[in-house]
Amino acid sequence: MLATSNAFRTAMLSLIKQVGACVIDGETTYSQDDVLQSVVIKTSGYYYGARTKTATIKLLGVDYNLVDHALEIKQRTCTDFGTNTWESLSQGKFVVTEQEIDLEKEVTTIQAYDMMGILGNTQYSTEDNINFPCTVGNLALQIATHFGLRLVTDFASLPNSGHIITEDLYSKITGITYRDILSEIAGTTATLAMVDEDDGLEFRQLERTPSDSWSFNDLKKLKIEPKYGPVNSVVLARTPQEDNIALQDSESIITNGLTELKLANNEILDDDRQTLISPILEASKGFWFDPVSAITTGHGWHEVGDRIAIIDNENNTYETIVTETSLTLDGGIKEVISGVAPVETQTNYAMAGGISRTIYNTEIKVDKQNQSIESIVSKQ
Repeated sequence: MLATSNAFRTAMLSLIKQVGACVIDGETTYSQDDVLQSVVIKTSGYYYGARTKTATIKLLGVDYNLVDHALEIKQRTCTDFGTNTWESLSQGKFVVTEQEIDLEKEVTTIQAYDMMGILGNTQYSTEDNINFPCTVGNLALQIATHFGLRLVTDFASLPNSGHIITEDLYSKITGITYRDILSEIAGTTATLAMVDEDDGLEFRQLERTPSDSWSFNDLKKLKIEPKYGPVNSVVLARTPQEDNIALQDSESIITNGLTELKLANNEILDDDRQTLISPILEASKGFWFDPVSAITTGHGWHEVGDRIAIIDNENNTYETIVTETSLTLDGGIKEVISGVAPVETQTNYAMAGGISRTIYNTEIKVDKQNQSIESIVSKQ
């Protein structure tokens, strides 16, 4: 959840409010007092992966050259009508990747990504001097340092953070991006990878306590779907061959039914799945939320990964995890927020190896460094 002042939050929760936006490009500011027509910010992501933000900005006029410029977008609201006092909330920093000019309407449309989006278009290269062997935490630190980010997460508290990656897992994989690698780190540590508004690379742990709440007064529409969870099974998969291992909380499955967390083709997890699966289950088991789709009255501070309590008029309480947001600032404000449950998978547990019982597992081990393949039969 983005940090706001009490005055900002009170103003945005009021029935009558005045809102705006501005886009800052170095010493130049485009606001809705002059050429800024609208800003639409969309965010998506989920735990065990990475969060990405995109922005679409419309400016009056055609005399702009903003490609590759770093912009900051701020949401503004009037906190005191008597004194015409305004406060701003940073919605983050974005890099312009494209601009389109409509010469007939004399409007320029800007497309921009946050740093995670830029990393999604930046392919991994051995020339970037990411050094191996290293721990999972150190790999995150090296990537942050290489791209001028601050690693703001204490990795000592995260599952599997001290696992040693003995070789360069990505040098032989064509097309893998740095966002892909950060997503694998997030999956390994049961977190959500994100870049915050102050250029901090964060790996956020599962939210189990609500950081905010909504009443029906805060919403225009609300759709609630069946509960997701509690998580009680982790599957580390190699697809499409479905060479899987699984670890389960049997008591929870008997009580609540099966909710499976499946992580597929994660290079970090792949080489030592039997060791790394247990910390992921310990970090994840019991995690649940109520999937929802909501249109708020317009807030602006909700982020992917937030846990929000929703209290209806009968005092029933639901809790959701934000996975998608869409914020439109065009003189008014429109905010759509979703908490989407992960897609259910169909693992054949009769065929999956489980570390809680003895099985004989034949697996094909690929040595990407030495370009060799060997068949290994092991008792687990």
